[in-house]
Amino acid sequence: MRKIGFLMVVVLFGMGFATAEVLEDKDMSPGPSNVNALPEAVGGPDDFGYIFADNAEAACADLFTYVDISTTGTGAGLAGEDDSHAGPFPMGFSLDFYGTPQTEFYVGTNGTVYFIDEYLGLANTCPLPATQGYTPQVFIAPYHDDLVVQADGEIFYETFAACPVGNGGQCTVVQFYNVRAFSGADGDNMDFEVVIYDDGSVVLLYQQSSGSDADQNNGGSATVGIQGSDAAAPVPWGRLS
Repeated sequence: MRKIGFLMVVVLFGMGFATAEVLEDKDMSPGPSNVNALPEAVGGPDDFGYIFADNAEAACADLFTYVDISTTGTGAGLAGEDDSHAGPFPMGFSLDFYGTPQTEFYVGTNGTVYFIDEYLGLANTCPLPATQGYTPQVFIAPYHDDLVVQADGEIFYETFAACPVGNGGQCTVVQFYNVRAFSGADGDNMDFEVVIYDDGSVVLLYQQSSGSDADQNNGGSATVGIQGSDAAAPVPWGRLS
């Protein structure tokens, strides 16, 4: 087994997690039947040694340091976009993610970070692992849902030689700034981010995770986690339910 990596889900606003698929048809009523279900606090390890924990656990208790890179980071060019993705962008280091080295990444408007040039849509499935129905099956999902980057929003990224969050090693921060649920209202301004460390750890931080759509507030219909296989049966890694 490889060296254990850690998925640390730092939850500030009581995120809920879906166990049902959100349909592609945007005219349908949003939200699964178990809106605002609660996640497990800790789980794993999976076949690659990944575990997850939230900020109620000792390993993550002091990790909430939100890094606003909206004035310092590089924009992905997705302001005002829906159902879109952009990249590749440099990681700044080689990331060993489920046994595969990654040096570049892509970002999608639906709250995802991944490693191939394909659109990862809104049909999120939970618990992970799950076959999403899209080509990307290897991904990091801080808030996988039907999202829109608002006109005054963007997805920013920035690499730090000494990470301002956590262990002080190299990291890349990917910030989803001023995004909203597709069914929400302009000005909802959700703000969350992914911190990816050169040791394979991932931290998910939520500065603002609610808006005018009660069904999608605080991750009520979102999938949050990581997945490491594009095979028919993705690599197990734990469970959010």
